[in-house]
Amino acid sequence: MFNLYKDAIDPNGFMGLVSKNSNSTSAAQETHSRKIALGFAIASLAIVAVMSKGVEILSYSTTTVV
Repeated sequence: MFNLYKDAIDPNGFMGLVSKNSNSTSAAQETHSRKIALGFAIASLAIVAVMSKGVEILSYSTTTVV
């Protein structure tokens, strides 16, 4: 039953890079993995920036109304 999942992981993708098969990694896989991690980091920073700007606007509007 577990053999069904053996071929499900693409060896050229991100999961192939982090799988236990360490001798199948290449420079292209490492570059692709870094692009994924960089995209996630940029998206996280953008979300935090939007949240902090919203808090700033909300706190400013409550101080000027009172």
